Amino acid sequence: MTASNSVTERNWFGVLPRTWAATPLKYLASFLPGGTPDTDNSQYWSSDHEIPWVAVGDMSGRVEVTQTKKALTTLGMQSKRLQVGDPGTILFAMYASVGEVAVLATTATWNQAILGIRSHEDICRTMYLYYFLTTLKNVLPLLYRSNTQNNLNADQVENLVVPLPPTALQDDIIRFLDRETAKIDALVAKQEQLIATLQEDRIATITQAVTKGLRKESCEVSKTPYLDSHPKSWVPTKLKYHASVQTGITLGKSAEVDRSVALPYLRVANVQAGSVNLAEVKELAVNRSDVSSYLLRAGDVLMTEGGDIDKLGRGCVWNGEIDPCIHQNHIFAVRCGESLTSKFLVYLLETAHARDYFMLTAKKTTNLASTNSTTLKALPIALPTVLEQAEIVEFLDGRADRFKQLTSAAAAIIERLREYRAALITDAVTGKIDLREMV
Repeated sequence: MTASNSVTERNWFGVLPRTWAATPLKYLASFLPGGTPDTDNSQYWSSDHEIPWVAVGDMSGRVEVTQTKKALTTLGMQSKRLQVGDPGTILFAMYASVGEVAVLATTATWNQAILGIRSHEDICRTMYLYYFLTTLKNVLPLLYRSNTQNNLNADQVENLVVPLPPTALQDDIIRFLDRETAKIDALVAKQEQLIATLQEDRIATITQAVTKGLRKESCEVSKTPYLDSHPKSWVPTKLKYHASVQTGITLGKSAEVDRSVALPYLRVANVQAGSVNLAEVKELAVNRSDVSSYLLRAGDVLMTEGGDIDKLGRGCVWNGEIDPCIHQNHIFAVRCGESLTSKFLVYLLETAHARDYFMLTAKKTTNLASTNSTTLKALPIALPTVLEQAEIVEFLDGRADRFKQLTSAAAAIIERLREYRAALITDAVTGKIDLREMV
């Protein structure tokens, strides 16, 4: 083990303190590959978390049994000759979010995108190695930039160079980082709680305005299922009487080459709550005779048919940003009539009332849910006049700007804290901080 004297792709941290050594990871740990048994074989997969099986999506700090979505049976383990990682095993993602790092807090195994690392504690402390590996996300592209895909293999991970101080100093670094990162994490948690509170307040404000109005008008209990009390002057009704619902084109539907045209189309990823994300818009070939059936119009309210449960029914107004443009079948285009304004409907979709309706009527699977046009049309609503809808929208637009400002400020603080946390860890594990008076 020799000290580093230069900066290279394998050794990005440059010159180390005299007592430190730049050492390939393969000399500091042993490695356990992962794998995925046949997903169609029910004998390989356990419903009672027999042996927790970790995917990259489960990795976040420390992985516990409750964080994993799947588990294997002993037979499933044997089918891929998988080994079990004990608590303290470091998990390192080689692809699918390259460089994600976690430490097992339970006995588990993992998939092929992850490499298990067991540190040799007498040479390299587990938590010191964990902290070091968390610093690599911005450095790893140097290693895989010549690959056709952004991923690493086990050999590249094993040859990562680790800046290695004496074990006593490693212990000091761990204590220092445990203490300081805990302080930073607590500050981040407060800002995250603030954002969550702002979101709750925002939904409460929208719900109050869109279902009770801005005026102190007496309310009456609705006789319509799923509909709460509403101002007496408002009309209890259903969406289908005030809007039409256009369904989109099914992907994979064949188009005649000589009679088709390629058009931009919106996917579920393009439709956010309150806004359209046009960062990536794909094209789709569609028969010219079918275009009018799927064509979007400015003022349409775009709604998602399904996906993550918390995103079901999210909506936004389409302002004709791309013309012409069509939409796929997992997005509804709701076209409002004269008695309902598009922006009022979008706010209505964000209310607790609408969220509850879609949750109670949705077809659900694990973490996913979907609705259909019939259910959407049957959405119970209480409508004020168009003039009052405009007043409510103006009020909520003003409040939305304030919520957005406060949320953006909190998010910026979180970003700065995380940048400081990352820099602190990097400086500590590369010898740039003198810890003699800090631990």
